[in-house]
Amino acid sequence: MSELVALKHEFERIENIIVVDWGVSNVCNYRCSYCPPDTHKGDCKFVPIEDILAFSNRVVDHYKKKLGKEIYFLYTGGEVTLYKDFITLIKAQHEAGNKIGISSNGSREVEFWKEAKHYLQHVSLSYHSEFTNIDHFIDVINEIKDTSYVHVNIMMHPDHFQQCIDAAYRIYEETDEITIDLQVITKNFQEPYDYSDEQRQKMLDVSKELNSKLKLHRERIGYRGLMKLVYDDGSERLIKGGEVITEKLHSWTGWKCNVGLELLVIDMQGNIKRSWCGDAPVIGNIKDEVLEFPTEPHVCKKEWCTGGVTDTMVTKYKK
Repeated sequence: MSELVALKHEFERIENIIVVDWGVSNVCNYRCSYCPPDTHKGDCKFVPIEDILAFSNRVVDHYKKKLGKEIYFLYTGGEVTLYKDFITLIKAQHEAGNKIGISSNGSREVEFWKEAKHYLQHVSLSYHSEFTNIDHFIDVINEIKDTSYVHVNIMMHPDHFQQCIDAAYRIYEETDEITIDLQVITKNFQEPYDYSDEQRQKMLDVSKELNSKLKLHRERIGYRGLMKLVYDDGSERLIKGGEVITEKLHSWTGWKCNVGLELLVIDMQGNIKRSWCGDAPVIGNIKDEVLEFPTEPHVCKKEWCTGGVTDTMVTKYKK
């Protein structure tokens, strides 16, 4: 039987993109049962816009000017669209020539999105079965889909499984110009919920069905895409990041991982890390005068990757 020896991007150019995944606050208007309290209890207020822009310039100096990488700022939360300076921030980054994406629950009013969409290359919207108003969610998608690249994640709560399946189909039917995934959720961002084999297979089947008939009418140039499983016999298989986890292929103990080179994480306290999994030491804080950014891959020490889809969608290879 062939052995897995690498996880790569479908397209080589994506390996030269670093995603700066920045959790700017834990202020959130949802209280999803599967999210740790630290992600929504509101004790980490939004980072001042001056600090965000100042550190962004340091990232550009290292990764773009020194390493020749393309930089993609991905702002998350909490719920990042609650930030009072959100429009000012994304407009400033846009005018500086930086590419911007966000991860959002899509709950802000449609009028807000009418302005924000002009500065956002990519919007990842998450459907949360415990809180999302699906009518509003669909209205938001249809407002921004022709300006920003829109991806929808259906967070598959096992207790609301059929509701999530129904939502996926409805969103597909009533929108276009989106990609869509059914995502395994984890308890406090650690271990996946105990899905039945039937549920796991259903997620794979529905995701495959919907993505086989996407209604895309314009070229999408994204910062991430499909991943490629590479085996020691030379064979390869394309796979989505979320499916790597669904199929339980996310064990890379002893492998080299390009976190810190393709991904930089900034948490809600301003701490700078290679990844969300926490396996590598903290690099520093955005307010530190002296910082040493990574220049080499990290060797994974964990039995299973706990960094979710974000950490999964980074090049990894067996030593």
